[in-house]
Amino acid sequence: HTAAFNSKFGGNAKWSAETGAMLASYGFNYVSYGSNRIERFPDDMRENLLNPGQRKMAYAENLYLLRTFMWDMTANLGYAFEDGTYNRLVLAFEPTFQSYVENLAREKCALFAGDKHFVGYYLDNELPFVAYENADAVKGIELKHFLALPHKYKGARDFAEAFMAQEGIASAVTEAHREKFRSAVADHYFKVTSEAVRKADPQHLILGSRLHDWSKYTQGIVEACARYCDVVSVNYYARWQPEPDFMADLAVWC
Repeated sequence: HTAAFNSKFGGNAKWSAETGAMLASYGFNYVSYGSNRIERFPDDMRENLLNPGQRKMAYAENLYLLRTFMWDMTANLGYAFEDGTYNRLVLAFEPTFQSYVENLAREKCALFAGDKHFVGYYLDNELPFVAYENADAVKGIELKHFLALPHKYKGARDFAEAFMAQEGIASAVTEAHREKFRSAVADHYFKVTSEAVRKADPQHLILGSRLHDWSKYTQGIVEACARYCDVVSVNYYARWQPEPDFMADLAVWC
């Protein structure tokens, strides 16, 4: 790919000039650089992509707050997260999570201060709030999964135990309990992350976390996002067009 790119364009400047003109001709008004470790558009392609011809482009970027915390766990906490064994949202209850995302937001948001093209931030991307048909304890939030966490994830386990006590749950966990717990975990995540970003950057929008699959169909998850974010973003797969009933629900939940 590198050889073909260099042969055709010679560098980012020519590529971005042609690509910017193409996007503008097709009527696009938004692009994203999309780096895993969030950064501004590089200078050698910025103007060509964000000011093609007479059109002004907007862009937003993903902070990957929870995911970056997970990526950096070995360096920060001394052990790696067992993704695939535990739901990664348990990390939102780690004692160092809040200070970590506050520092990360302060560092990354400074990159976009005064940027006239920049719209705002996605907090993360497609987090495992709700599994398909609520059938997987790792791909979706499950009360029993949180209650069974080992001691090193004590923060999340304590949160689940406190929920049990608050709700007066002695033994049997009902579907209503499961749904309410999912909402409580989502509320915690969106509160901590959005407040960290808002503190670092009061100028730009907070765009949610691209809810997908069953997460977007779950009232408590959508409401938690809407409670703290400026925008509820949705990644809409597996449908040819928006579903009228869901769109009506979404309007109410938001």
